Amino acid sequence: MSVKRRELVKYLVENGFSLLREGKKHSIYTNGKRTIPVKRHRILDRITANQLCKQAGVEPSSERAASEFTHDHRPRLASCRPDPLFLLS
Repeated sequence: MSVKRRELVKYLVENGFSLLREGKKHSIYTNGKRTIPVKRHRILDRITANQLCKQAGVEPSSERAASEFTHDHRPRLASCRPDPLFLLS
């Protein structure tokens, strides 16, 4: 599973963080007490996103993780087997 960067940033902003500055490879977010570097990749690994939430002192929501944070490129395909009744008719 992976996390879209924009969804992670949106979650941080909802929890009181704002953009402090842009670094060379990271965007730096702060809430006045904590400073969090966020990589500039479109998609972040789930483990990385959880670590960033932990550094920020924010609990990653399981509902949000299941619905908004997931990004799966694999298409959902129906069974490739032909229907046996269809072949007999």
